[in-house]
Amino acid sequence: MIHVGSLIGTGILLLEAEELGKTDYSIHVWIDEKENVKRADGKIETHDFAIDRAIAAGSVQLQLQTGAKIELVVKPHRIMVGRADVLVKGAVPGF
Repeated sequence: MIHVGSLIGTGILLLEAEELGKTDYSIHVWIDEKENVKRADGKIETHDFAIDRAIAAGSVQLQLQTGAKIELVVKPHRIMVGRADVLVKGAVPGF
């Protein structure tokens, strides 16, 4: 896997039309040389309430600082409260 770049900032976590709150994010884009595809994953940090709702929903949208939206699958972080691991579904703007 080759690291292509990262997006780091503060955005808004959305569940359909509902805002779950401001979210700090760190999204990393990778190229998988074996499968010749790009993948993106990372972490978000926000209130436990928002993370719990996002995990229960299965997927949510993250509105980036640029205004662009990406779809995320949210998984609980194993160690830290208020933090979750994410996988990006689809393309990451700028990559």
